[in-house]
Amino acid sequence: MKLPVLPCLLSLVCGVAAGWITPGTAPPPPALESARPVQSLPLVRPQVVSSQSGRGEAFARHFPKGEWKAEAAAWAAEAPAEFCAWLVERGVPPGEEVLQLLFTAWVNQAPRSALAALENLPAGYLHSSCDLYKVLIIAVLKQPRGLEIALPWMGRVDPGRRAFGPEVTGWMTALPPDAMAVYLATHSQPGDFYEQLVGHFAGWWAEQDRAAAMKWVRTLEPRLQSSAFGEAMKNWAEKEPRAVVAWLNEQPDGVLPYGGEALIVALAEAEPRTAMEYALHDHRVGAAAAVRTVFDFWSLKDAPAALAFARTLGDREMRQRCLRSYARGRPADEVAALISSLPVPEDREAVLGTLTEAADPFAPSFLPPSDDPASPSEKARAVFTAECGEIARRDAPRAFDLAANLPTVYRPAALAAVLTQWQGPEGAAAVERMDDGPAKESARAFLKAHGR
Repeated sequence: MKLPVLPCLLSLVCGVAAGWITPGTAPPPPALESARPVQSLPLVRPQVVSSQSGRGEAFARHFPKGEWKAEAAAWAAEAPAEFCAWLVERGVPPGEEVLQLLFTAWVNQAPRSALAALENLPAGYLHSSCDLYKVLIIAVLKQPRGLEIALPWMGRVDPGRRAFGPEVTGWMTALPPDAMAVYLATHSQPGDFYEQLVGHFAGWWAEQDRAAAMKWVRTLEPRLQSSAFGEAMKNWAEKEPRAVVAWLNEQPDGVLPYGGEALIVALAEAEPRTAMEYALHDHRVGAAAAVRTVFDFWSLKDAPAALAFARTLGDREMRQRCLRSYARGRPADEVAALISSLPVPEDREAVLGTLTEAADPFAPSFLPPSDDPASPSEKARAVFTAECGEIARRDAPRAFDLAANLPTVYRPAALAAVLTQWQGPEGAAAVERMDDGPAKESARAFLKAHGR
């Protein structure tokens, strides 16, 4: 596991990496009580209370002059709900500085009420509620039973801004792991945030006691098991991938109860060759999907080694999927060189096909579609043209479809090569079915020049 403690929120990943989280920075919280699961808090609009003290009028007079902070601080400290109700009743957003002053005071008095009121502010009162949520949640986490109060609200913060750092870490590290495990299991929340929280706790606990953590993972509801299992195994997979594989081979049920993808990814990031050996030989993980996943990581880490491996795969479908994945998004010259080096005609056709698809279903999501270059590579043009002509000898319609969908600069020569082989009227009919454009005109000109 790359992150040492609970990067339960996406931005906390950055916080850990930057060294913001220091053990002991959060005060040890009291032991969590066994309580009923926390449900989403009711969304209650604060009651409008008439201010008999004239505070609202005074605030409205002083606000334009910038002389409002002392008065607002006193009002927020003594009657935050009344202050909020007046702001809402007035119907004019006061600005985030006023709201932060109000809610910071309120959350220390009545955290649930403050968070519910923040949730129900009228549209336009907050340009970015995420920052204020974050400030308030950090304040709540420092209170007794703070995690129980804050948990339903943490997932409302934008994933890129969930920087609760040492406060959440304090709850995790100060409690016995089994107590935290019981608490999380009895305070289930919908949504991705809770799933991440459980997963990263599993990872943290596994660093302390792998056997206990894995036993706990087995008790989780199915929607949580995959991420929790992956996080629990990640740190071990990074340090001792072969030991992880040996351990998995000893498990009678493999990784299917948890979802093998999370572990495959962890192994692939650490040592892709070992991960590939496991994916190929343990059919419990779903070999085809696992092989593609490992190959994608391997291609990023060591492309020549990944390609050399792909060439050796005996399973035709797996081999072609890996070759396509490797070729996707690479320059035309590299794709052409790969095609020229492949001895199996069907493999060459599979790789050529990656140039024709805007969204290759076998391509890793992090690679863009192949470019349509402004000027062609003559070497690539020669290879693509020859390959389309070769495919046309065994399947002219398929070759025509490939040629007609190559990047624009390679189409005319490829279409001519196909039409040279496709002599019957079907070839001319296929040209007429093409969309209007330069490629169609070029194909028509070729047919006319050859008396067809």
